[in-house]
This record gives sequence, structure tokens and C-alpha cells, in this order.
Amino acid sequence: MKICIIGGGSTYTPELIEGLIKISEQVKIDEICLLDILESEKKFKTLSDFSERILKAAGNTSKFSSTYNAEEAISGADFILNQFRAGCMTGRIDDEKIPLVYGLIGQETTGMGGMANGLRAMPIMEKYTGLAKKISNNAWIINFTNPSGMMTEFIVNYLGYKKCIGLCNCPIEFVIQACMVLGCSESELLLRYYGLNHLAWVDGVFVSGRDRTSEVMENIHVNMKNIPDLEYGDDFIPMLKMLPNPYLRYFYNTSQMLKSQLE
Repeated sequence: MKICIIGGGSTYTPELIEGLIKISEQVKIDEICLLDILESEKKFKTLSDFSERILKAAGNTSKFSSTYNAEEAISGADFILNQFRAGCMTGRIDDEKIPLVYGLIGQETTGMGGMANGLRAMPIMEKYTGLAKKISNNAWIINFTNPSGMMTEFIVNYLGYKKCIGLCNCPIEFVIQACMVLGCSESELLLRYYGLNHLAWVDGVFVSGRDRTSEVMENIHVNMKNIPDLEYGDDFIPMLKMLPNPYLRYFYNTSQMLKSQLE
């Protein structure tokens, strides 16, 4: 099994490597290859060297390499993990700041910033997905690149690459928080979850088949570190009758979120 990580210079990479080490007894990973671009050379080398040291310290025997050559990284890959940021951090700063000049939400996945991020990423995604079609080992593409929902739909519906899964950590955060509130294990829990990635809601929470939704509605609090933690107000969740994904604050609380961003 060969795993290709596109955007290997991301600071998420060491955590990802740790995760691969943790599953190495169940899953034999023969090769891990990190791919990035020359514009990120210094950061990429730092993260690549660190990741290699983590593997060695764990006694992991997977072949490890890093490259700026996309063909080399993707060739023969069984899994391709997208975690690149189009435009690097400069692009993100622009996504956050430029919309604010016009009184609009600036954020990497929602609003004008998210749209700009997505439009920059699409040509890059098309290039890498085209290579996956031609030279990978019929790889599964696992997409973390934001805006995650938009990118996954682009790969599946517009590029026609069906072996693709889009991920974000919001759903598992709902699971973790609900388990804490209800004192149950993840295997006992079932969420009735609607939507895709950052545009999603939960309207049912069940533990071993028993409806525990009302308890969670009253006690759960899910938010991400990169989102201002503004309250909806006491009557909002009972009126909505659903638990909204944290990113939906940008839609439901637009004026307050914009004020917070401007500050």
C-alpha cells in the first residue's frame, strides 16, 4: 500500500503520520510519500524531516519519501490524501481580509473567502485528480482540502472521479461531545445527521436505540478553534429544533460574526 499526501508541508502532517503509525498493526503501509511545492520549500523540509523522525522513533518500517514531483508522488498510490492550501497562507490571509473591506464574511470555507479559496483550488485539484486517473493504482482520494464540501463535489461530480471521500472533523466533534454529555460510548451512539461537511445539522441523537435528543439539545456545545464562539441565544436552538454545524454561525449570525471578524 502506497499513501500519497498532497500538501505534505502542512502542520497537520505529523498528526496524520501518528495516526498511520497507530493503525500500522492492522494495516500494512508499505510507502508514504509527501508532495508539496517549491514555494513552501522551507516549511516542507521542516515538516518532512520531523515526520520521518516520528516514523523512525516508532520503529515503523514504511518507506518514506518527500518530493516536489507530482507524478512521482501519485504514481502507484493506493490512497491520495489532499490537504493542500491553494495560495498557501498568503491566500488564506487574503480570503480572511479582502471580503471585510466590503462588509462581507471573510473565512476560508464560507462566504466570499471560501468561494475564492475554492476557485483557486479547482485547477490544482483537476491536475492532481487527472494524474490519479492515469497513474495511481485506482486510488481512493481522501479530501481534507477546504472548502471541503465544494472540493469533494468538484472531484466526484465534475471531474467524474467517484472513489473520493470528503472529510472534516465537525461530525466526529458532534459524536465526541454527545458521548460526553450522555455518558455513552461511540459504538452505542447514533446521530441523525443531514448535510455535507460544513453545511450540516443534527436533529436526532439515539443511544442503543433510545431517543436522547432533548438532553443533548440542552447541554451540548460544539465549536471549532478557528470559529468565534458566539452564542445563538436561548430560544434559537429550540426554534430550529436541530443542532447546527459550528460553521453555520456565519449564516445564522452573519452580522455578529462579521463584527467579531472586523474587531
